[in-house]
Amino acid sequence: VMTAQRRFDEGSFAAKGMIESVTALRTEGVADRAVYDAVLRNVLAENPELIGTWTGWEPNALDGNDAPFVNTAGTDASGRFISYWNRGGGEIKLEALTDYDKPGPGDYYQLPKSLKRPVAIEPYNYTVAGKNVLMMSFGIPIMVNGTYMGTGGADMALADLGTAIGAIRPFETGH
Repeated sequence: VMTAQRRFDEGSFAAKGMIESVTALRTEGVADRAVYDAVLRNVLAENPELIGTWTGWEPNALDGNDAPFVNTAGTDASGRFISYWNRGGGEIKLEALTDYDKPGPGDYYQLPKSLKRPVAIEPYNYTVAGKNVLMMSFGIPIMVNGTYMGTGGADMALADLGTAIGAIRPFETGH
């Protein structure tokens, strides 16, 4: 049985590695959104303890070309690269981040942005694949040559963790 601490560690390590990868891509001038989506999707596929992986970039920060992407897959009316890869419906699918620009509901994006450091977001409810999910997020600022470009991270659903903790039987009889 994987301990709660180990699950949290794996989630935070996956987020850190993913952000290091997208930061390196952006630093080297890679502007193909499909490449970034492939990184996010692969990290999620390889880390079953996660329910989602994501990056949200500031306006035109990824490729300087948000306008053609307005309301396409993984974005909204802003055209910003705000891909949210998740397995909320069982299969891995792409959605757009929501509430990233709102204090409170968007703390997963806003706190790493304002603090310029990784943040573990306390449990909150977020809609994933049309369902309300209690989760926590590991959010990390994307810094390229000292400039804040966006926030990315990984989400962990807490219902499964609660079930796993509830199954632990200390001394074979305890709860």
